[in-house]
Amino acid sequence: MKKSFCYGFIIFRKTVDSDYEFLLIKSAKGHYDFPKGHKDHTDNSKLETAKRETFEETGIKNPKINIEFSVAMDWIVDRESENPVHKFVEMFLAEVEFNTKVTLSSEHTEYRWCDLESALDLLEFENFKSSLLAAFNYLKFTS
Repeated sequence: MKKSFCYGFIIFRKTVDSDYEFLLIKSAKGHYDFPKGHKDHTDNSKLETAKRETFEETGIKNPKINIEFSVAMDWIVDRESENPVHKFVEMFLAEVEFNTKVTLSSEHTEYRWCDLESALDLLEFENFKSSLLAAFNYLKFTS
């Protein structure tokens, strides 16, 4: 079975009242997600991939990365086909300033800054919801 490795960020910002908002981007396929993508031959590390993909998909260049947190997930894509793919995704945590500008790539149709509940409502897949909850709990626990 073919394997696919992707890396990205759960991007957050602090609001005026010290709550958290998370950046979700909507793919052309219609579901909300975090900025992430496949490792390129020029990437020297997982974080380099996450930074490059985040910049390509959102225009965010230098998020403040928390290297103490990451969450990994995996699933089978096209399980019933002749060529299923075992997809591995690792998400890191990164903070941006409140007024950070987002510029979407052509792969995405819109973005939203969401509080936890709104983000959980927009995320379609359970593994992304649980990843967001883990990030939120980490932020609350360490703040």
